[in-house]
Amino acid sequence: SRSINTLSARVLAASHLRAEWMRDLCDHLLRPVEELRDAVRALADAAPALEKPLRAHLSEVVLRSERLARLMEDAAALERLTAGADSLRTEVLNVREVSLAAVERVKPWAEHRGVEIRVDAPPTKATFQADRERLLVALTHILENAVRFSSPGGEVVVEAWNDNDSAGFKVIDLGAGMAAEILPQAAERFFSGVAPEDDFPGGAGLGLPLAKAIAEAHGGQLEVLSQ
Repeated sequence: SRSINTLSARVLAASHLRAEWMRDLCDHLLRPVEELRDAVRALADAAPALEKPLRAHLSEVVLRSERLARLMEDAAALERLTAGADSLRTEVLNVREVSLAAVERVKPWAEHRGVEIRVDAPPTKATFQADRERLLVALTHILENAVRFSSPGGEVVVEAWNDNDSAGFKVIDLGAGMAAEILPQAAERFFSGVAPEDDFPGGAGLGLPLAKAIAEAHGGQLEVLSQ
């Protein structure tokens, strides 16, 4: 029994060490990417008279660097959550407020794709305990995934409810859906469907796994359904 406990402690320590290494690596890689993004953004802002093709190329560099930065942040967060190296900072929350805040984060991309997001969460005084920022990250990824696979003119609906001291969120889209044989892989690392366009953030297959890890860290679960 002592040997098993010692082995478990070593495995846990190694897992935490790997998570710390991944976080440090992503931090080191993130700085130059952010510096490149900010430099290109400043160049584009300082030269409004640039020809449209050049401005379009600069905007593409900014977009790509933001996607790369997001990828590294997600990879580090997923590694630390699954290793148990991060603790939740819970606070009292309201499902409608959280839903609206998540939609605001995705709204620019939804408008770019011509997709409307509607929140179906009646005003309520009921509350629940959760890590607000982590929950917003999870909902943002799920919403982005729904918008990404929605057709222009489509609609994504966010349903939210309170049940005693817990909460539930459902994101519904009218996209093409997933085949039954690949549905179990939807929340696995690096699984990514083929998006209709390539100008949308994400697509690296880390968004839903991170959302799943956040849900499980709160004692919940992520379920992906397709009809």
